[in-house]
Amino acid sequence: IFIHSNSDGHRMQIDIDATVTSDAEIGDIIFRNAGDSVAAIQVFREGANDAANMRFSTQAASGSMSERMRIDSAGNVGIGTSSPANLIHIDGNLTGNGDVMGLLVESAQGSANSTRMFLGARYNSDAGERKAIIKVEKGTTGTTEGDLLLDVANVGIGTASPTAKLSILQAAADG
Repeated sequence: IFIHSNSDGHRMQIDIDATVTSDAEIGDIIFRNAGDSVAAIQVFREGANDAANMRFSTQAASGSMSERMRIDSAGNVGIGTSSPANLIHIDGNLTGNGDVMGLLVESAQGSANSTRMFLGARYNSDAGERKAIIKVEKGTTGTTEGDLLLDVANVGIGTASPTAKLSILQAAADG
């Protein structure tokens, strides 16, 4: 490990230098609390000497270290998957009734001007349903501006229970 300033003397640089010729760990940074490892960033050779992936791991309370996110040598980011197939690949295990997972994009969190967009999936084991969800909300009360709900057979706009190939439900107009 080399810790030094660069040639212009204005910034610090940390070099972890290794010689790994097969797909194995090149180096890692481990974060510990009271001697217990709680998070890590690891770099592994990936298929060639000039290619690597970066893995981010954390530990839940009373658990063990688990990989949570990976950036592969192509720049694909995987959350919940160790082999991301796209630029951003999120994979979750929806097994319980009402389980929801996905991507939430939010601006001005907690303010009256906040806007949220959710893109994800929901599983309802009671009904045997797996649905894709696109939801847009505004303000602190979560007023729904538009829902687009997709399941295997039906598409719903403004409804969480599409009953036909295309179901559109318009809310009653305000006063």
